[in-house]
Amino acid sequence: MVALKEKVEAYCNEKDLLEKNDRVLAAFSGGSDSLCMLNILIELKDEYGLKLGAAHVNHLLRGEAADADEEFCRITCDTLGIPFYCLRKDAGGYAAEKGVSTEVAGREIRYSFLSEVMESEGYNKCATAHNLNDQGETVLLNLIRGTGLSGLTGISARREVFIRPLLSTPRIEIEEYLTAIGQEGRKDATNDENNYSRNKLRNVIIPYIRENFNEDFSATVYRMAELLEEDNQYIEGRAKEAVERYILEKSYETMIRKEAFRLEKAILNRVVLSAVRMVKGDTINIEKVHVDKIVRLQGGETGKIIDIKDDITAYNNYGDMYIRRRGTSIDPSILSPLKEKSYNVPGTYYIGSLRVKFEILDSIPPKKDPCCRYFDLESTGRRIKIRNRVHGDRVKPLGMAGYKKVKDIFIDRKIKRDLRNNLLVFLKDDEIFYIEDTVTGEDFKVTDKTEKVLSVGIFKEETDDSK
Repeated sequence: MVALKEKVEAYCNEKDLLEKNDRVLAAFSGGSDSLCMLNILIELKDEYGLKLGAAHVNHLLRGEAADADEEFCRITCDTLGIPFYCLRKDAGGYAAEKGVSTEVAGREIRYSFLSEVMESEGYNKCATAHNLNDQGETVLLNLIRGTGLSGLTGISARREVFIRPLLSTPRIEIEEYLTAIGQEGRKDATNDENNYSRNKLRNVIIPYIRENFNEDFSATVYRMAELLEEDNQYIEGRAKEAVERYILEKSYETMIRKEAFRLEKAILNRVVLSAVRMVKGDTINIEKVHVDKIVRLQGGETGKIIDIKDDITAYNNYGDMYIRRRGTSIDPSILSPLKEKSYNVPGTYYIGSLRVKFEILDSIPPKKDPCCRYFDLESTGRRIKIRNRVHGDRVKPLGMAGYKKVKDIFIDRKIKRDLRNNLLVFLKDDEIFYIEDTVTGEDFKVTDKTEKVLSVGIFKEETDDSK
């Protein structure tokens, strides 16, 4: 089955999974799928200049069988001459402690360990051995449980640093490949038990579908998932633009601007989910019903607070929606600090109710825009940080030789207390060069030596609530 190597290589090239000199950590259970993947990565090693390693987790669930799996993986890696990393952790105890299933516990333990090994040992990618059959099972399982478009796309060929080289390969070709090279993976007897939903799909439902409806079921689902993934990527791209424009992320809350609720429902739903994720850390247990509650609240009375899920609350402040954790006092006039974020020059960005526009000019225009300030581009650079003030901020104001505390400047200029925490602070690296409508930095001013001028415009967004 030499052709499988070429097939996997073609798939990796199509999906941009491997690059020259990658350091790849293989998730290695010892089963047929991961054994096949590891051998194919070995075959591709010289061609791509790969540095390989393998990581195994013993979940301590199957006694001597689990220990035998671990030893098999260790010996295999020694034979192949690649580093072997192993973790022994009680998935059953972890599941009880976290209040999750052993299946979820095992997954969390595995991915946490893989990430730790990658960081400590310098691997830039991690390969997992999901195959074509896994894709069919995942899509069908998501459909049965209830899912949106992203759930119907199933497993991605790549998710950040995690790659799936075998995702287009059916399990039968994996077994044929191992037979051809004279190897055999470890068998997990629990895969034949129908105690888990996935096992029931694999052992009962999908064989029935193949026999009675579509013998090429897994490949059919794979093609559908590929098409839906293309559609989903387009929608997600639109949603990402909307998130950047309409969500203001604070240290312990997010604010969704009311203008976002005029977006198409497919985009709006993703914007709301993103706002929840920023506060909660994930969207586990957040379903369509919870998104709909937030959308309905936005169209209701101002000042109302509702519980969403898992200590997450939503608050309507004149149409702007604040997502935060229960128990956090709400005072919209004194918001929590804006998280520092970098922006490219030139460009236009939406921060809360403000539109910030960076332009590059040859000189300061004869008729200055009152909403704009002008700086030496070479001094500011083309990557600008924006945040709110933090304790201890200092700046060298225009015309001064020394630094002054931002707090003292606010007091001297009688800036109202409820405005101080919300003013935008612009920085080059860690040096403040502009505070919204307040102070500009001496070292960033335009001089007769300036070749290019950076224009920083801050505009209040006009809204039409009649729409």
